[in-house]
Amino acid sequence: KMLLSRRVFQPVHTMNMILGADRFTLSRMLFWSQMRMYSHTPILFNQNLTLKHRNSIRNSEYLPMTANNLWDLPGAKRDKIRVGRGNGSTKGKTCGRGMNGQKSRPGGKIARHFIGGQNPLTKRLPKFGLNRIREAPEKINIRNLVYYIKKNRLDATKLITMKNLYYCGALNKIKYGVKVLGKGAEQLQELGVPIHLEVTDASKTVIDAVKATGGSITAVHHTKKTLHRMLHPEAYSKPEAKIPMPKPYKVLKYEKMRDKGINVVYPKAPWYEEYKAKKDQELREIEAREKTPGELILEKYPADRSPGVSLHKPKIEKEELSKNVVFPTP
Repeated sequence: KMLLSRRVFQPVHTMNMILGADRFTLSRMLFWSQMRMYSHTPILFNQNLTLKHRNSIRNSEYLPMTANNLWDLPGAKRDKIRVGRGNGSTKGKTCGRGMNGQKSRPGGKIARHFIGGQNPLTKRLPKFGLNRIREAPEKINIRNLVYYIKKNRLDATKLITMKNLYYCGALNKIKYGVKVLGKGAEQLQELGVPIHLEVTDASKTVIDAVKATGGSITAVHHTKKTLHRMLHPEAYSKPEAKIPMPKPYKVLKYEKMRDKGINVVYPKAPWYEEYKAKKDQELREIEAREKTPGELILEKYPADRSPGVSLHKPKIEKEELSKNVVFPTP
């Protein structure tokens, strides 16, 4: 039997009571410590299996790979902590959270980027990359146009605009325009009627199919507001507003459409035509100057810097500035 030291329990009557108890033997303490370690397993519930496990580890023996010899490593599974069940459990009234403070409140977690109230790292470092807002047009295939023409919801003898596509039910919303795609282009040949479209963009397949039947495609510039005004005129008391000039990157896009074979219509400001002609002239002069060799630009290339070379040139006298500048008083 194991004798506990007198330093642990000072009262004599308590010491005598503990020494007389059989449950504090060394073997029983080892057994219950092993049982606490493997209490979550359904197999190890007797002393023989526990001692067998301990002896196998001590002698470096491997147990057979059977279901009753499988267990988790110590600490693999945490014990469940029941809180709010009295102060005797040490997790009673305040459940181990303390009296007051942010962490004692439900949901009182501190954000991961919080570093003590100073400017966080996410604000001190610059942003990287560009999040461009893309103005994607609504897409519709040419087979859908043929379907609505056969249903007499679109009149192929007249110009088909984006407003017609919206009110016939082919598109339920148009925010930035309409682009026609080429699925079902062979159905347009079977229809045998030339169609004329007024949209924002079209694929090369659609352009070839429409022109083969004698039709045409026109790309019209609209902003988000002017397009909404065209689709819903009842929402505005004033008449239709003028369409503003597109931005430079859109002008380049429209010119590329013109190269594909689409008739492009967008407003051009008078000052822009003069400005563009002036810039083109400057660009042509720069290109011509770059192609001209340097010997023709200068009298001698490199220029002669020997003394007395520029004596024949007129000398312009400049007034000397006073070192003491006196500002006028009011």
